[in-house]
Amino acid sequence: LLPLPGGGVIAHVNQQLIGFSPAADRLWQIDQIAAPFDWLLQGDRLLFSTVGDRSATYSLARSGRLIKLAEIGGRLAFSHDRLFIYTSNGLYRLSDTPPLVDLVLPLDRDIFNTGRILTTEDGALLITHHGLADRRLIALNFDGSLRWDRSVLDLGSDLPHLMTIDQQVVAITLEGDVLRIDPQTGAARRLFDG
Repeated sequence: LLPLPGGGVIAHVNQQLIGFSPAADRLWQIDQIAAPFDWLLQGDRLLFSTVGDRSATYSLARSGRLIKLAEIGGRLAFSHDRLFIYTSNGLYRLSDTPPLVDLVLPLDRDIFNTGRILTTEDGALLITHHGLADRRLIALNFDGSLRWDRSVLDLGSDLPHLMTIDQQVVAITLEGDVLRIDPQTGAARRLFDG
């Protein structure tokens, strides 16, 4: 289930998106859509992506109006009126002018597709990426320029899970360690040993 802008839900069933009101009335149906992989609400629209053979990123209005924004899909983040798409091979920024899809940060292929992206309070983008040779924590400024890039191989057996709590960035490892990450410098302070 996905949230429907303005209230209600969107269900994905048998390659169909179906919009339902808060009272469970069927509002609309869109056929032949791959399963949503990631999504975020942006104002009065839902942005979502699909991956696989039919990778794409879409904008969906409450009315059911669907607009394909790009022929790539991945994890989504929004910063300073720009949509960013993190894929297994890089970070892309969508633009209103050509080129509509701009490769901001090429990355070695994430064969496990376990990476994540989040936006910090100041609009920076933090990415966890599991490449062929290393696991990385990367920070970009809202314009896509590199802020810092750190290896996180020493933080456990897999990529840490990133989240924001009270405007602080926290990394949680598979082993249960909790670290606070400074988005400006990349410095990590251990809060809890798992």
